Amino acid sequence: MPNYRLQMVEEPAFPERRKSSRQVIQLNAIIERAPNLVPLSCVIVDMSVMGARISTPNAALPNEFTLLLSRDGPVRRNCKVVWRRDFTVGVQFLHPTQSDDTASRLRQ
Repeated sequence: MPNYRLQMVEEPAFPERRKSSRQVIQLNAIIERAPNLVPLSCVIVDMSVMGARISTPNAALPNEFTLLLSRDGPVRRNCKVVWRRDFTVGVQFLHPTQSDDTASRLRQ
């Protein structure tokens, strides 16, 4: 995976609207855009059952993509971009699971 600097982004001064709290995770992951495009490296900054904040050196992300949370790909989430700021995006998981504790399991 290529090395790049993780850009810290301040949280906006808006009321919290998330339905579930996010956990700081700092996990390397892969963005799978389309079968004919090279996957992109990223860092999951924080994550909840419903979505995540992702930092990537490539700003050319599609509005929807698959986020591979493990090296061999069995843990994956289909994502929709809900906000963009420089090299950081907020995504909503399109099919979150009720009992998903992915963030805790991936940190182990």
